[in-house]
Amino acid sequence: MKNLINRILALGFIVLACASCEKDAELTTLQEVSFAAPIEATPNSIILSEDNNFQPVMTVSWLDVIYPISAPVTYTLAIDATADTFGENGWANAVRIPVGSDVLSTSILGDDLNDYAAELGLAPDVEGELMVRVEAYMDRFVYSDPVAITVTPYVQELPTGNLYIPGAYNGWDPATAAILPAISSGIYQGYLTVSVPQGLGFKITPEQDWDEFYGLDSNGNLSLGADGDLSFPAHGSYQITVNLNNLTYTIVPYSWGIIGPSTPGGWDADTDMSFNYIDQQWEYIGPLAAGALKFRLNNEWTTNYGTENGNNGEVQNAEVYLDNPGAHTINLGDFYKVTFSVNPNEPAVAIYSVNLVSYSWGIIGDATPGGWNADTDMTYDFGNSRWTYTGDLVPGALKFRLNDEWTINYGTEDGNNGNIVDGIMYIDNPGAHTINVAGTYEIIFEVGANNPPTAIYSITQL
Repeated sequence: MKNLINRILALGFIVLACASCEKDAELTTLQEVSFAAPIEATPNSIILSEDNNFQPVMTVSWLDVIYPISAPVTYTLAIDATADTFGENGWANAVRIPVGSDVLSTSILGDDLNDYAAELGLAPDVEGELMVRVEAYMDRFVYSDPVAITVTPYVQELPTGNLYIPGAYNGWDPATAAILPAISSGIYQGYLTVSVPQGLGFKITPEQDWDEFYGLDSNGNLSLGADGDLSFPAHGSYQITVNLNNLTYTIVPYSWGIIGPSTPGGWDADTDMSFNYIDQQWEYIGPLAAGALKFRLNNEWTTNYGTENGNNGEVQNAEVYLDNPGAHTINLGDFYKVTFSVNPNEPAVAIYSVNLVSYSWGIIGDATPGGWNADTDMTYDFGNSRWTYTGDLVPGALKFRLNDEWTINYGTEDGNNGNIVDGIMYIDNPGAHTINVAGTYEIIFEVGANNPPTAIYSITQL
């Protein structure tokens, strides 16, 4: 009887074990997932040249891959040399191009495909074969069947040469004008910041002289030797592109800015930088509070750079990286010069510097303690982002200027005098505020980054 009971118990354990195995197998078996149809590469034979550099030369499309879980599917396009798509290490050296979540097609520009072909070993001016596949991922990778394409790459000559844009901003001098470097054959592109009170007109010259120049004809078209001036829409920073192949040009707003708690705009708004066309870099000079600082393009997070190693304090020729969440830290509120330039050979990296600089606003005029001979320095209030002065004034005139020089100064346009709240000063205006009565006064002066055309001030007798 005892043996019978033992046999029954053993049989029960076996049944339970089998049931457990079946249950485990059901939990760990993944539902098969695959591409429902072959992908399409159109066209599948491409001859590359400078003519299609900036045009889509191939579009790859596919049907969505259905996973058992409802969630976004991430797709990547892979391109590889045919010989490297076989065996255990097949596709290990492929060029992979992120496409995005739930995106079912992508196009490739001629310039990019030419680079991929060279990277994968295709000889220039010779038809070669590449393989293309799509890789889908949610909880695991799924691969499409590859399709073959033929590509004839070419040796891309590096663009050389410059155009120059003399204008009102530099006294119409071609020898000192901003440059537009060549970015491809016959196409030139560069940047310029036009500050108040600089004029907005300019022309284009192939050399740093007036022997030949391009202007606008009577119909507003770009033409060699035409007298009409091209013009910036307003004061600000712009990207200028000139195509001499078809005599067209574009002028679009373009500015790098700093953003973060250390900057005047905090996280809410960029503080625009100015483009120094002589040093070919973007610059900001002014107050920074203690806190974080990042760089971003055109007041949006679409293109931004941050530090990878937590840089802080003063730095020179440090690196920031595209889409990196890090930020530079300003340790002590003071006045700084910040520079920034994207590496043209490696756009994912930019070079920047942060250094202390002499920067002070002062009052000058026969109403001030220094008269017209010397500035009376104001004090910067970091908490309220404004300059202040409290002290004695006598009857007479008063203006504001930067760093004890007349290079940047503000004056009144309407002859303000006496006590005033929220008065307006204008950059490079010859006018001055008038103090009527001797006494002790509080003066407040607020000017934005990069010296905008107007500033706000108040003068109150205490």
